Amino acid sequence: MIKLAVSSYCLNHLPTDEALATLAGLGYRRLELVAFGDGRTPDATGPAEALAELVGRHGLELVALY
Repeated sequence: MIKLAVSSYCLNHLPTDEALATLAGLGYRRLELVAFGDGRTPDATGPAEALAELVGRHGLELVALY
């Protein structure tokens, strides 16, 4: 079975929580998170646990970070 992941970049025009909720609602379970730390996207310089918690709230698994 192929395990797909989706990039948050495809919905980068939405606030992060809304984008993650949308992707989870579409049935995706694995996420490649774009984290520019620009105020619109998460900051990747913080603790890894914070990013894992962010995506976990939406039932997603973080598989890559950009």
